Amino acid sequence: RDPSAFTVLNDAEAIADLAFQELVNCGCTSFAFIGWDPNVGWCDRRKVRFAAHSAALGRPCAVLQDALTFGNKVEFAERLRPFLATLPKGCGLFAVNDAYASDTLDVCAELGYAVPGDFMLVGVDDDPAFCDHTHPSLTSVRPSFRTSGRLAADLLLKRLANPTLAPQKLIYSPLGLTRRLSTRNLKESSQSIDAAL
Repeated sequence: RDPSAFTVLNDAEAIADLAFQELVNCGCTSFAFIGWDPNVGWCDRRKVRFAAHSAALGRPCAVLQDALTFGNKVEFAERLRPFLATLPKGCGLFAVNDAYASDTLDVCAELGYAVPGDFMLVGVDDDPAFCDHTHPSLTSVRPSFRTSGRLAADLLLKRLANPTLAPQKLIYSPLGLTRRLSTRNLKESSQSIDAAL
């Protein structure tokens, strides 16, 4: 947020677009955002964009967003349990990153919620340390971290070559979304199995 800073940022709106579209494609008609500090720009922009998509369909977007939960699994779980209980079955959940999505899956398992089924869930970062080792595996938006690194290096070189260079803000787009089991459409899967039999 510092106007004098040189920054490289992911396209928070494009990330939210991909997450929302995936959940709509799964048949979700209600939506919720799970994030952390609303004062962190990229986090809040993801929430605002996601909620705007939900509003465009005439649906409110439930929001759980609290800076106190960052890095604190116990605090996060205590806040998440009652939040999930307020949501309709089949709700599409968008977690601000894969760490939060992974913790969300843990709480869902603890409470007996089926994912997919009771909830569909999308994270962000496509981090295999989370996505391939959660149960179920986690659908996640795939940022271009290589692009981020290249843009940051280019910006640094420009700044070193020209110390009077005006501050710049560069934004990079996500590569796409990796679909895994947390957004598997159970109805379509069942129909496919029936057709195969």
